[in-house]
Amino acid sequence: MRSIIIHPGFAKTGTTSLQHNIFDKHTEFINIGYPTYDISGKLKNTFYKKKKNFIKNFIADFTFYDEKYCLKLLDELINNEKKTVIFSCEALCEAVFRNEIILERLKKFFCNAKILFTIRGQYSSIESKFSNNGLILKNLPHPYNYKKVNFNNWLDFSINNFENPDLMLRDQHLPIIKYYPLIKRFSNFFGKENIKIKLYEDMKNNFDEWMRDLSVFLDISFEEIKNAMSTKLHTRQTIGMYKLRKFNNNNPKLFNILRNNIPKEVRVKIISYLNKTKKINFKLSDQHKEIIRDLYKEDNKKLLSEFNLNLKDIDYPL
Repeated sequence: MRSIIIHPGFAKTGTTSLQHNIFDKHTEFINIGYPTYDISGKLKNTFYKKKKNFIKNFIADFTFYDEKYCLKLLDELINNEKKTVIFSCEALCEAVFRNEIILERLKKFFCNAKILFTIRGQYSSIESKFSNNGLILKNLPHPYNYKKVNFNNWLDFSINNFENPDLMLRDQHLPIIKYYPLIKRFSNFFGKENIKIKLYEDMKNNFDEWMRDLSVFLDISFEEIKNAMSTKLHTRQTIGMYKLRKFNNNNPKLFNILRNNIPKEVRVKIISYLNKTKKINFKLSDQHKEIIRDLYKEDNKKLLSEFNLNLKDIDYPL
């Protein structure tokens, strides 16, 4: 029987590196999840376009969901190969948070799947999310697009809408990283014995041991997975890259003209330079940490107890 592994996230836990370096490249895997693009951000070929369409339709609400179309895309993606199927997609957590019917679809499509979660302490996760995504407004009309957002305003908005899925935005991060309720839902559907939880902090602090344990779960060579993960893709956003993205969002036509007329080797040097500028590195105050601790401590205690995770020695709200 073909092995199936679902990796629903969570975001800000090294998911992009896993997706690009292991899930999408290893010869024993068929990755039907992210990425749907190459490093340059462009769709690569028909296979990647099908992945993008599969994800979009699979997590769609009932009005737009087409099961036959999803099954057709899945069949074309797998193409009768006997490799391990990987469905790595952080959007699954967001989709399940809003609508548990997505879990029913996962169970129907992948009834014997094992579930891999990667999680990160909420303090650090929020710092990373705000530094990379939360400090700017996106996908809004001019002149509001890419306006800076004060952290207190962002945090107040997130807390006020913490349990209001009707007002949830895609970048509303705080409710998603409550962890325990979502992991418990998956456990109820697929069985606790099929749930694997890996801590981002363990990867940072003991890389070899973390990778060795993951290699056993994925049933691939430790040396292969260690060497593949030696390439780090995403780091904290820099001020230079923030300004470039702001320019792109405010002047998309001019940006495309410049990109199409500047030689590739020059573009690479520009990006390299901008990535070396000062990083946006937001840190929570003690007052912020107290507020955040109250949001997560009870669920983290349940996670610690029920799934036997060592969270006490790491910076998780307890």
